[in-house]
Amino acid sequence: MADPASVIGILGVCLQVSKEIVKYSQDFKNAPRDAAELITEVVAIQHVLEPLRTHLKKASLRGNTFERTSVLFFAVNGCRKRLEDIHQVLNGFVSNNKIWNRLVWPFERTETKDAVLALHRFAQIFHFALNLDGL
Repeated sequence: MADPASVIGILGVCLQVSKEIVKYSQDFKNAPRDAAELITEVVAIQHVLEPLRTHLKKASLRGNTFERTSVLFFAVNGCRKRLEDIHQVLNGFVSNNKIWNRLVWPFERTETKDAVLALHRFAQIFHFALNLDGL
């Protein structure tokens, strides 16, 4: 269900992914532009989810919840899955102290572009949800 707890879960994953990208970028002298694009989208999702979480908290206190068939429900789950997948790959590279891992960006260019586009779309859906309610 798309409730405040679900959104809080995504915010937690956003923070983890942001930290992993920043740590990776700091360790890698010539961090690729891909890392900057990816972190920009992760931060954008964080910024749009904060007011959405606040709104959902208020709505849940009034007894309003989202159905499992709502677009917001699928967007929350899809966004969480995408962020967790990114986190899993980055965490493996950052936590492994092998020199090679610090020299190579762990994603292909097309993988990064796909992730950036997907995260951008999720941010748009969340932003649209806020605009629908006049927030």
